[in-house]
Amino acid sequence: MGPGPNDAGMSRVHIMNAIEDSLRRLQMDHVDVYYVHHTDVQTPVEEMLRALDDLVHQGKVRYIACSNYAAWRLSEALSVSEANGLTRFECYQPQYSLVVRDIEQELVPLCLHKGVGIVAWGPLASGYLAGRYRPGQRKVAGTRSESGWAWHERFFAANADETLAALLDVAKELGKTPAQVALRWVLEQPAVSSAIVGVRTTEHLRDNVGATGWHLEGKALERLNEISRLPDRYPESFEKTMRERRDGAVDIPSLAD
Repeated sequence: MGPGPNDAGMSRVHIMNAIEDSLRRLQMDHVDVYYVHHTDVQTPVEEMLRALDDLVHQGKVRYIACSNYAAWRLSEALSVSEANGLTRFECYQPQYSLVVRDIEQELVPLCLHKGVGIVAWGPLASGYLAGRYRPGQRKVAGTRSESGWAWHERFFAANADETLAALLDVAKELGKTPAQVALRWVLEQPAVSSAIVGVRTTEHLRDNVGATGWHLEGKALERLNEISRLPDRYPESFEKTMRERRDGAVDIPSLAD
């Protein structure tokens, strides 16, 4: 927010100054959810959480949240809050879409276990899943991708084109737009409380709102889940069949046929 050493990061002085500036600009006396947008590795997590806890007790913030944290950092913050009786992060804001599902391998299980809500950003993958692109396309005239601005292709899974092709097919079968199906898919996922959308036109807004009021289920949901699924990593790949292997290793003669 400026050139000085206290104009960025999660130091106590910056947090206190930033909330006052935000409330003045918003002409409000409090905010409902206050997000830590990125990790600050130069400020002790205890200092950050104590400052945020003070804001909650002062009535300037209702709940605190974070965005773009690695799973171990989120887990550490939750543990510090619990150990010290401090307000904890109640929701987590990650990038999440049909073509960026990385959070499922560490962060979704953590959020489910700890009761932290997920508010997804980028659910349409910078418009890639909104219906204007076709498999293999990365630039479309009249969009931000044409100039390379705010394009997150580097985060896409290797099978992004196959996923987009399936999305287009499913949307056609359901009589929905690709954007509505892509948004609905995100909203159907475990731990997801909400999704953040960005629109440039009223038409885009109406299209996005069409993702509400219905459910994506059955074969359509199964198809999108499967085509976009990431390969299991270690140790998930190692543990995936552990229960079956353990059950199969039990030899009880009295239960034999």
